[in-house]
Amino acid sequence: MLHPSPLSIERLKRISGMTKRDIERCLDELDKEYENRAFVIIRVNNGFQLVTRPEYEEFVQEVRGKRVVKLSPQALETLAIIFKETPITRNKIEELRGLDSSHTLSVLLDWGLIRVKGKAGVAYLYDVTPYFYEYFKIEKRG
Repeated sequence: MLHPSPLSIERLKRISGMTKRDIERCLDELDKEYENRAFVIIRVNNGFQLVTRPEYEEFVQEVRGKRVVKLSPQALETLAIIFKETPITRNKIEELRGLDSSHTLSVLLDWGLIRVKGKAGVAYLYDVTPYFYEYFKIEKRG
């Protein structure tokens, strides 16, 4: 994860003085420019975040080293849902939990336990990472 928390459109408007439409256009242009780079811009928690592409995760984890992760009950519940229903959208996670999961997803992305696997329309699909299996000492399925 290159930025610990998402930047909202409102914050980007304050920083840049640009309109929402111009910011979204710029983010789309940056997303296209980043197609052949090691990172991608994703939408999380009604904001935007720069994250490492899944194919570079193992390398980044090696560089960063292993961290001790203390998981909250909310994070464990969200992880269990993602593990069972993978790939899954944030909306489906929130439907199953009955709670907003934006912050929890952001934290799990930061800790490297989940990743963005792709898109279903405009929604991101979440999946567990190889580090998830290592952390919980379970065999990777399928």
